[in-house]
Order: sequence, then C-alpha cells, then structure tokens
Amino acid sequence: MRKAKDWVLTALLAIIISMIIAVFLMQPYVVKGASMESTLFDGNRIFVSKLMHTLNDLPKHGDIIILDSNIHEQRNLKDSILELPHFALLHKGNADKYVKRVMGLPGDIIEIKSNYIYRNNELLQEDYIKEDMVGIADQVWTVPEHHVFVLGDNRNFSVDSRKLGYIPVSHIIGKVIK
Repeated sequence: MRKAKDWVLTALLAIIISMIIAVFLMQPYVVKGASMESTLFDGNRIFVSKLMHTLNDLPKHGDIIILDSNIHEQRNLKDSILELPHFALLHKGNADKYVKRVMGLPGDIIEIKSNYIYRNNELLQEDYIKEDMVGIADQVWTVPEHHVFVLGDNRNFSVDSRKLGYIPVSHIIGKVIK
C-alpha cells in the first residue's frame, strides 16, 4: 500500500512540475499554417520560452513570438493553465495561436511603402522573406505603449497586425527558440 501511495505522490509531483515549467518557462507547440514560411513551416515543432512573458519583458525587433489570437479579451494566468496539454480535453476554448515576427515596439513608426517595410524611416533588410509583397496599400502605423506590431514572413498569406491591429504585450505567450 505504501508503494502505491509513493507512486501516486511521485506522479502528482511530476505533473505539477511539468505544469509549472509549461506555464512559466517553456512549452512545445506545433506550427499551423504557412504564414511564417520560409522560416517555419506547417507542422514544424517549436519550443517557446515563456520567460519573456513571466518577467514582463518586451520582445526585441525580429524576435519570432507566439501570441494568443483573442487579442481583444483580457488574458490572465487561468488562460495559460487552460492551454496546457494537461487540460486540452477538458477545455474547448479558442485554441488559435499565431506565430509572427516582431517588427515594431512601442513608439516605433512602421510603414509599408511600395511593398517594402520601413521602421522609423529605415528600410528593413529582410533576408527571410519568401516572396515580395504584392497588392499591399501603402500604410503607416505608430505602435502604442504596451503593444507590438507583428508580421508573418510569408506576407501575402499572413493574418498579422495589418489586419489584427496592434498586439497587446500581455497576449505574447513567449518567444520561439530554435
């Protein structure tokens, strides 16, 4: 009987530790869709460091992040817990996550001009871009405080800040680590 109790306690401890790691430190994800080609492809397995979110740090320009698609709703610790694989069968909420590249931080001016991206009037060199953007109207955005501006690397097939708007920093789940 004691061995069974020890086994159950060990299993519970392992589950609790894995949950703490997944909520606050690191979690695996699977890329869905083509919006980050040719950097990440549909079905790629990635690890996401959640330290940025845990420590309330801002990402850097060029970081690839994963974000919650419910950007117009308040996000809290409960959301991070319910998204864990441990609870996937119990919770059927909106599980959509976007993987995007950070192009603008608070105060940055992002501009699309003649299908090229400028940040603070400087043309960005983007060697990771799959193909040139086509049919994109010239636009200018000034990133507000506590938000970021994100784009997919496959610009012609990406739902990103051009459509979603600015992304609240609180909805950044973490940074993709390779």
